[in-house]
Amino acid sequence: MKKRKLKEKLTEISDNDNSELRREIAFTILSMSGDGRRSCATNKGIESFIEDLTKHGCVSGMVGNLVYYHDTVKFHDHFEEEIWTYIYDNLQSENILQFLADLNGAEHVASMTQFKNLLSWYAFEAISFDIGREIGLDI
Repeated sequence: MKKRKLKEKLTEISDNDNSELRREIAFTILSMSGDGRRSCATNKGIESFIEDLTKHGCVSGMVGNLVYYHDTVKFHDHFEEEIWTYIYDNLQSENILQFLADLNGAEHVASMTQFKNLLSWYAFEAISFDIGREIGLDI
């Protein structure tokens, strides 16, 4: 897929995907890739955002609406069913408990709030990577 199509494809996902979670993540990528306004997103901004997310993750604070626990808990609670469906769809015969224990940051989980934070970050990062590959990025 040609890079000039990145914004177009991401906008299509944001507007029309069957998954509310994927629509929200695509919308956030567009917004974060264009000075906080979806309409200002650029192909370079989209590519840079997803590449930075790949390198640094949500823990870096680069996803402004997933920085604080109250935001990640709200995100988790709203998308909980889709998050768990995504996890189960991507287990690849792995035990669910082992999968969760292997998530980056799992060793620091000591409360339900931290667990919801972990799942929110995982879902946002993993689905962003899926979308990045889907729109033609080499990540």
